[in-house]
Amino acid sequence: PLGRPDGVQYKDEEVVLHIQRLMPVEAMRLRGRHNATNALAALALAGAVGGTMATMLPSLRDYAGEPHRVTPVAVVNDVEYFDDSKGTNVGATVAALTGLGAERKLVLIAGGEGKDQDFSPLAEPVRRHTRAVILIGRDAPLIRAALHGTGVPLLDAESMQAAVALAAGLALTGDAVLLSPACASFDMFDNYGHRAEVFCAAVQSLAHDAGVIA
Repeated sequence: PLGRPDGVQYKDEEVVLHIQRLMPVEAMRLRGRHNATNALAALALAGAVGGTMATMLPSLRDYAGEPHRVTPVAVVNDVEYFDDSKGTNVGATVAALTGLGAERKLVLIAGGEGKDQDFSPLAEPVRRHTRAVILIGRDAPLIRAALHGTGVPLLDAESMQAAVALAAGLALTGDAVLLSPACASFDMFDNYGHRAEVFCAAVQSLAHDAGVIA
């Protein structure tokens, strides 16, 4: 069972079954504690129907996840950039913040078409896990209102390129920059895939300027 002393556990940055250490969590291509938790559930379910660790662990290690879901883009000046453009709702962004923020401080890029959502659930994970938030898009003022009082700097950007440049200036060594908009993309982009392309291009340009092969 997942999380029980005799079951599959996430412990001390490793995936553990019973008392057997299976692999370091950094061996997985998927990033974030939330993805480690998902991996535990997958191991438990597959094991319950006869899956073996010999076959499951290599697959788990090599699985890169679906595109635009907390996907690593590049490391520039010791800051890692993540594309979570598929995070088009508040719940997805909360999960991304909680998962990645367990490991480091984040600079979040968020905003777009809010779809009449309540943004208040973002406040606590933003307060706990972010160094700053860069707001883009039509409903940036609504997100700003929800995050007012967190004590986290809130900045506005007119474009994705400007947002990435701002984030790069705010992030410290070891931080991560996370695009997880909590919103739809249609106010500024064709779709979430297009939004991701523009973000990744801005990061690649930043890497090029820094002399990094990303």
